[in-house]
Amino acid sequence: CALPIFNISGVKRTEDSRDPTQLHKIKMSFDGMTDGKFISYFSDNSVERMGYMSNDLMNGEWEFYYLKDQLSGKGLYIDGDGSDLGSTGIPINGREGSWTFYDSTGYKMSELIYQEGRLNGLEKHFYTNGQLFSKGNYLKGKKNGDHIHYSPSGVDSTIISWNNDIGMGTEISWYDDSTKFSETVYNGRQPRKYISWYPNGNVRGEGYLYYKDDTYVGEFIRFYENGNKNYEKIKNGSGFKSTQWYENGKIMSERWIDSNDESTKLIKYDENGEITDSYVW
Repeated sequence: CALPIFNISGVKRTEDSRDPTQLHKIKMSFDGMTDGKFISYFSDNSVERMGYMSNDLMNGEWEFYYLKDQLSGKGLYIDGDGSDLGSTGIPINGREGSWTFYDSTGYKMSELIYQEGRLNGLEKHFYTNGQLFSKGNYLKGKKNGDHIHYSPSGVDSTIISWNNDIGMGTEISWYDDSTKFSETVYNGRQPRKYISWYPNGNVRGEGYLYYKDDTYVGEFIRFYENGNKNYEKIKNGSGFKSTQWYENGKIMSERWIDSNDESTKLIKYDENGEITDSYVW
């Protein structure tokens, strides 16, 4: 589970209006270059990315930057085609060996090992204070063995045991001041139970999630920091109902979806509780 202070799966390099779930389908452009050193620049003329092309593929060491020459990530490619941008905007296809990622202020966020574009070996993630956040092994792109999560002070830790992406145990994440941010309970292939808190101790969200893709199953509730409900999703047979609230406790919208007949009903309300729109499709 990601902490609010950083994204443990890598670094989001710049604001991107594209659908993040579709980034794996997008290829990076190389302006027609097929061989030699490639460098591209931001509008302020600072380097965006640079590395070597061979036979129209990314080969050798590459570096990627935020604005103003702040390093975002670096590592080796072997025959990378520029595809699968993932959450970082940095191509995953063809990654090989050790890769390091940084946040926009220069802190090292993660060290990952790849083989043929898949995680394979020890991964490490770090807090902004430099302390180790987590470490664990991957084998051919899947979590295997014990993955350990540490508190920012390094005093507390939790262990999840993995076997080909099937986990058992309780994972805890912390804020920078070592107060608890979240708990996620893994139980093999069963849905995992999740709860998170605001810094003031109020519950931020709780419910159950599928083992894969963080798809909510059963009931999931998200709260405002004042304790009022923000969002609720209840899966019911072939469909689900979701409700969203304003911070004052008034309902903002209600939606019903039935996957059997692919029907959807949506009602929207203003902050006084009056219906503003109603749709059925």
